[in-house]
Amino acid sequence: MGIYRGQIKNIVIEGGELRIEFAWLAIGIGFPPLPKKWMNITSRNLLKFYVNLGKCFVTRINSKINGQVGVEKFLLQSESGEVCILFSPDDDLLNPSEVDGLKV
Repeated sequence: MGIYRGQIKNIVIEGGELRIEFAWLAIGIGFPPLPKKWMNITSRNLLKFYVNLGKCFVTRINSKINGQVGVEKFLLQSESGEVCILFSPDDDLLNPSEVDGLKV
């Protein structure tokens, strides 16, 4: 089990799959409970993530900040229990300068 964050380079729905390609991806070190730091992932195989939309649960979630509705996120959960949360570009972003080994 791990926690990953990254910047989406391309996202499409094709053939019943959500296909995400990342510009960069980092893994949280020290998770669970919370990552103590983020490390760059260099494997090209991990920069692509596919989800069969017919075999997963999808829901929209909102966060509230000071009683105000925040930016929507989408939560996807596969049959195997993997969870993917897609953040809006306006929402909680991981600063690339905080990722060890990442050069953007």
